[in-house]
Amino acid sequence: MLLKAQAKVRVAELRSAIQLLMKTARGIRKLRFGVGALALSSAEIRVKLGAKRNVENLVEKTGREIHTTIEECMVFANRAVAERISAVFPDNSLLRRHPIARAEVLSTDYSVVRSLRRPFFCARAVGMGQQAG
Repeated sequence: MLLKAQAKVRVAELRSAIQLLMKTARGIRKLRFGVGALALSSAEIRVKLGAKRNVENLVEKTGREIHTTIEECMVFANRAVAERISAVFPDNSLLRRHPIARAEVLSTDYSVVRSLRRPFFCARAVGMGQQAG
């Protein structure tokens, strides 16, 4: 069993490592958005039930930065694997590359989302809002 002082040192090291990971993920995300990455997210709603199982309230769950960090690391890993597969098996790899979204499609999507009257966030670093009108 670790002594208290050793445990505190380990916790401090872990905290420092996680902070570095979060900073790195923010940088990777900024680079991805700089070349046109698309971010889609919507609010997660929790239903509060009463004693008779009736809906008493709807509560929006707030996200944490660590969740975004994990997502960013997963995207980074997936891309690294895809690049490696493509490099090692250039004639035998099947990879999907998403086309850049067209402004008229985004405008339609925005209209549908607005009609739902639910919280929704959609951003693209290279001016998606300007393209969609």
